[in-house]
Amino acid sequence: MFDPKAWIDAEDLGDVVALVHSHPDGAAVLSPLDRQAQQQTSLPWWLVSSRGLVEFPCVPHLLGRQFDFGQLDCYTLMKDAYALAGHTLPDFRYEEDWWQKGQNLYIDNLPKHGFYQVKNPEPGDVLMIQLASDKANHCAVYLGDNELLHHCPNRLSNRQSFGGYWYYHLHSIWRYERWQSSDFMGIYNDLVAGSS
Repeated sequence: MFDPKAWIDAEDLGDVVALVHSHPDGAAVLSPLDRQAQQQTSLPWWLVSSRGLVEFPCVPHLLGRQFDFGQLDCYTLMKDAYALAGHTLPDFRYEEDWWQKGQNLYIDNLPKHGFYQVKNPEPGDVLMIQLASDKANHCAVYLGDNELLHHCPNRLSNRQSFGGYWYYHLHSIWRYERWQSSDFMGIYNDLVAGSS
């Protein structure tokens, strides 16, 4: 946590635009307490750790988001989950119902941005799902223990069992080439912070 006096002193010097702190012997991701405090500041946090200096943008908690196409949807949930794990994915501009207009947004772009296909999911992998389409038009993040994190239209973002319906409509599984198993702690810590 930060010192309130240091915060006031910083504000006296001008606008506070980010908060920098360190985990010298700890994880290279924000802790649950860090995520709660970051939400209070509404600022990007920079973390100095064994990974070096990494920026963590202040994204909404992963669970309980209101759906807003192009702003808070399945891709932005995946992108924000990866940001909390210390990885920056590109911003894509896409039309609503792009899969009905001959586009293949995910399958065309995942390999270009460091993802490769795997057969069995591990925590942090991306699950590509086909919903009423011949194209993969929905993405989810695999949480392990047969659970996924995703965001469907007209629903809050949530975690659900990766079985039955979702497993039946699975198109493919993708892994990020720079992913390390410890990166998943960034996602896990947000799930803990967002539910407390």
